[in-house]
Amino acid sequence: ARTGASRSRSCRREGPSGDGSPPFGRDVERANRSARIEFWNRYDGPLTVADVAAKLADYEFFHNYVRPHTALDCRTPNEYLVHIEDHACPDSPSSERS
Repeated sequence: ARTGASRSRSCRREGPSGDGSPPFGRDVERANRSARIEFWNRYDGPLTVADVAAKLADYEFFHNYVRPHTALDCRTPNEYLVHIEDHACPDSPSSERS
């Protein structure tokens, strides 16, 4: 069996697409950076799974439904997704809200 380190080296070398880069790697790294800056740098509670999971769920809700993102034209990710869906399916029920 390959160890985690050898699997990691293999993935970097070959990549799922064969070019050495994992799909969505840039997006995952950006999400990790946001979590480090916006959540972990401010979290000062107990480091138990239950405590962190509850606070992390609160942060994820805030990040996706409350906090506007400049990269999304100052919309929340949820608002941006609804906007995209409305334009992709103009007859959808949510398009009547616009």
